[in-house]
Parts: sequence; structure tokens; C-alpha cells
Amino acid sequence: MLRAILFFVVAMMVSSAGFSFDISDYPYESSFDAQFRNINDVQTILTSLDDKDLEVVFSALKRVGELNMVSAKARVQGLLASANPSANQGKDQQSADYKNIFYLAVLIIGNMGSTNDGEILANYFRDINRRDRIAMLCFLSSLGKLTMSKTALQSLNDYALSAYSGSDSSVVKELVDALASHKSRSSIPVLFRMQRKVGGMVYKEGERRIVMRDYIAQAVEKINTK
Repeated sequence: MLRAILFFVVAMMVSSAGFSFDISDYPYESSFDAQFRNINDVQTILTSLDDKDLEVVFSALKRVGELNMVSAKARVQGLLASANPSANQGKDQQSADYKNIFYLAVLIIGNMGSTNDGEILANYFRDINRRDRIAMLCFLSSLGKLTMSKTALQSLNDYALSAYSGSDSSVVKELVDALASHKSRSSIPVLFRMQRKVGGMVYKEGERRIVMRDYIAQAVEKINTK
């Protein structure tokens, strides 16, 4: 009986899962964030995206995401391209300075994105350090939201095959949520393999405790009953 209750609770978590990681969850805060929270003028925000101070750029970019300024999507894509690690190879300090802008842009593109953005993010995802937890959460969240993109789905399926028992539990949960969101039966064999490799993993957040074996099983059920 207890097992059945737990299974039902996990099922509700999967069926209602949005994505646990979004703009409001991003851990870095710029010294300008507080000021930008009160700015709603589109032109002021757009102008600030070109500021020489990257702290200002970060806060302006965050405001773009908070207001879901779809009209600024091309600007976000431009920042994504200029801030990506590949564009700053050999420039260690510049790459470090741009890192938060790049990851935040990934999250925003996921919220605004289209099929073509799935291909763009999948290309960047190939070069990301898999041990960088924040990077992984940003990419998995966004790739999971781009449900019209076959490339995004393939990228998630490919990464899922590499999941192992030493993976971060929050990253594994984000991956399961992303695959469940796409609702593609091509992910079911991948999820079964994940279940064998990371099924005993436990994800904890506050009082919440999720056994990945059950969480994955419910994701499979969600996909199979689409």
C-alpha cells in the first residue's frame, strides 16, 4: 500500500513537472540586478545589452528573460554566439567573464525558442563540460522545452546514454523531466537504460525525496500514454 502511495506521488511530480531550473534559479547575481528589477522600458533594456560593463549586460539580459521580451530574441542569440566558450578559446579571463551571460542566454533561448534554436543549442551542448552542474541544468532545461526540435530530442537521448551512478542527481532529474516533456517513444529504451544505471540514485530538495527508479518509471508511463 505504501509503495502504491509513493508511486502515485512520484507520478504526480512527473506529470506536473515543469522544469526545476529556470532564470529565477540561476545562482549568480549581478550588482545591478536589484536596479533592473524596476526597469520595464524596452529601449533602456536593449541599450544596456551593449554596455561595456558585463555586469550591466548580465542584468539587462536577465530582465529580457523575466519580461519574456521575444522582440529581443535576435539580441539574445547574438550574445549567445559572442559569449560561447568556443568563441573565446585561449582567452581565459574573457571566457570566465562571459560564462554567466552565456548560460543565462541558453535559458532564455529555451523559453523563447523554436525548432532552429534546438539545433543551435545542441551544437553548443556538445562542447560543454559535463561536470559543470549549472551548465548542464541550463542546457537540459532549455533542450527539454524545445519540444518541436528533433535535434534537441536527439541531443537529450544521446546524453542520457552516458548517464552514470556518479552523475549529479539534480542533473539526472532535469534530464528525465526534459525527456518526459518531449513525449517521444524513442526515449523509452534510453530511459530503461538510465533506470538500470542510476535507478538507485535519490534526489533530495528540502523535504522532498525522489528515488530515480520510480521517477524514471513514471516518465516512461507518461511518454507511453501520450
